[in-house]
Amino acid sequence: MPVPPLSDRVEQAELVFLGTLIERAEDGEWVRAVLRVDESLRVPEGMRRVEVIWRVRVGDREVYDAAEGQRGVAILDDKHEGRYWLRTDKFEPAKRLGEVRELVSEAPRKDVPTFEQWVADEMPIPEDMVFTGGTPWFDETTGQRRNPREVYEMVHGVEAQQEKRRERRFPEHWGEPPSRQTRDLRPLPGGYGMGSGTLARWIQENMERDAEAGNSEPSGEP
Repeated sequence: MPVPPLSDRVEQAELVFLGTLIERAEDGEWVRAVLRVDESLRVPEGMRRVEVIWRVRVGDREVYDAAEGQRGVAILDDKHEGRYWLRTDKFEPAKRLGEVRELVSEAPRKDVPTFEQWVADEMPIPEDMVFTGGTPWFDETTGQRRNPREVYEMVHGVEAQQEKRRERRFPEHWGEPPSRQTRDLRPLPGGYGMGSGTLARWIQENMERDAEAGNSEPSGEP
């Protein structure tokens, strides 16, 4: 079976990072190990270790192996027994880091929820993420509680910043969308997609003000 192009693998991957293989343990035909995240390209903030698994051999046939201390670019998507599969096309040589870094910037993940979707889903925090103080909601450096937008950006990293830029599809004179939103999800006025009731009211109010003022900026419809 031919290996998909590197660009396709990067685009489809859940995690992309430069890592070092540590804590390698063999169990018959299988190896379970941990990849330490040395440089995050597409990894949730706070994730420093990723558990991986691979099959060394099937009967007498050698399949794949990686040595403890080996460094490479992990491009991970599918799982087995709760661990990410590792094999040659999932663990590229470290010398390809520059190429992979460029591909990540050009092809961001498509499965990152919008801020509104994340709020509507009750703002889940991945169980495997570790935060100073034990929670992303409290900023120990300021002694203040973070707002949902800040936590969303911490959880989803670079993709969240890209999502925030996408939200600037709203007319600039409207200002920033509300940071505190209800947890419902509904069609938004003006063809702006889906979002919370809070966002829907904010859009409607701005559209009404624009209509009264005679503004004619385009809506979010394509």
